[in-house]
Amino acid sequence: MESLPTELLTHIFHFGLPTTLFGERIPPQLLAAVCPRWRHLIHAFPEFWTDIRVHDANFTPNAAYLVDQHIILSKEEPLHISLRTNDVSQRGQAHFLAVISKLLSAPVISRWHSVRLQLTNTHLEMLHPFGRRAPSNVEYLELRLLHGRFANEPSRIFELRRNPPQRFRSTISFGAMPRLKTLIAQRVELDVLSAPFATELTTLAFNWCLAPGFCVKLVADIQAQVSAHAEAAAAKEPDAERPTTPPPLPNPALRTLRLGGPIPQSIKSSPDLRDSFLRCITTLELASTPAQDFDPFAGAILAMRATLAELRLNTVLLPSFILALNGTPAVPNPQVSWPPPVFTELRTLYINACEWSPGMTQQLSTLFPGVHTLLLRSIHFPSRTAQGRHMNATSFLLSLKSNVFPELRALHLVEMAFGLDRLVELVAARQAHASAQAQAHVFHNANAAQPASKDASQSQSQLQSHGGDLRPLDMILVVEQPPVVNISALRSLRQNLREFRMVAA
Repeated sequence: MESLPTELLTHIFHFGLPTTLFGERIPPQLLAAVCPRWRHLIHAFPEFWTDIRVHDANFTPNAAYLVDQHIILSKEEPLHISLRTNDVSQRGQAHFLAVISKLLSAPVISRWHSVRLQLTNTHLEMLHPFGRRAPSNVEYLELRLLHGRFANEPSRIFELRRNPPQRFRSTISFGAMPRLKTLIAQRVELDVLSAPFATELTTLAFNWCLAPGFCVKLVADIQAQVSAHAEAAAAKEPDAERPTTPPPLPNPALRTLRLGGPIPQSIKSSPDLRDSFLRCITTLELASTPAQDFDPFAGAILAMRATLAELRLNTVLLPSFILALNGTPAVPNPQVSWPPPVFTELRTLYINACEWSPGMTQQLSTLFPGVHTLLLRSIHFPSRTAQGRHMNATSFLLSLKSNVFPELRALHLVEMAFGLDRLVELVAARQAHASAQAQAHVFHNANAAQPASKDASQSQSQLQSHGGDLRPLDMILVVEQPPVVNISALRSLRQNLREFRMVAA
């Protein structure tokens, strides 16, 4: 290592230090302690010190010194800050206060670029005395509320068990964040009355957040910016005729929306939000959403129909979700025509920890006929449905054999026990269907190209030439490795699929 050039050694250090947002890394202090040359090299490059993270047991009397070292050695580079603690004892609060006093100073807060806070209600309340110091350069903000841990205070633990909090939430304000692109909030209500950051937001994630006015504020911020631009243009040309109607909302930047728990009422009912702010969503994720929330939210989902490319459903009651999309939404949308809509742009469908019932495969395929990638994880089947029909893993595979998801190119079945012989039957059925479709296409083209006087035997010979052995299916299949591997079935799957993989349980 001593003979390596400085440039090569620096590149090696970059591999050990974070390369992605809040990724795993080696602390720079550890590298600097190896030898004088390494210490000089690590101290000479500010980018090695821009990642400031203090997690759990690292909140010690030495934590404030280490944070100050990062701030000084990073010079003027943007900072990536990650704090996580649930120690609400007096000692834990003192260590936390010493750290945030360094980070919330005026010269430092302007250098914040990405921030992740996983704290308790007590720690979030400790941020309020610092006022509305705006981290105006922040592009990523993640706030997650944790349950408090009272270290060495049995009386406080007993009191918490006797009187548990009915609702665990807090309100926090960071002032204006005009460059914010990603906002993730879990059980934290945000004060956005003076935080105009809606126009640059590309990713918005709410998980059990009770913020009824938040989404209305997003639309209001965009509308205020549009009106300001219109007034500025009118001031430059005072003689120009002013429009009688307000200018239209601009194309919003929001592309990814993730909602967990009860959906905020404003998303369900706000026509401005549904018809303007949600019309460019490409990725929608719903997690642990109550069944009664789907009907009023159906109008918002239908507003995404023209652009939605990826849908992720996690512990969602699928029958209620499908019924809401197939039924008339609570808030009628004149732009939606019935019969039920089809999401033609959807390419990826991810379903996790949901209950699968008979007919659901066909219903999802009807709603999302263009799915290329279907990922199913921890799907469970009811022992008996309300109609008395039985659904199990075998009948589920039978439903995939039929003409469903005709554009399917990748199928992932994870945390679901399937024998390889059953999968061979699935692949063979889809192979046969694809071959029949190809033969029908050849037959149609041959008849369209030949004169009517030609004998039909020529087209029949062309049809037979395209028949023969079934070609490998253009699909990737990923399944959980079974306890016993059938070698012949494994060989068949590898020969008849573009790619077949088994992953560890």
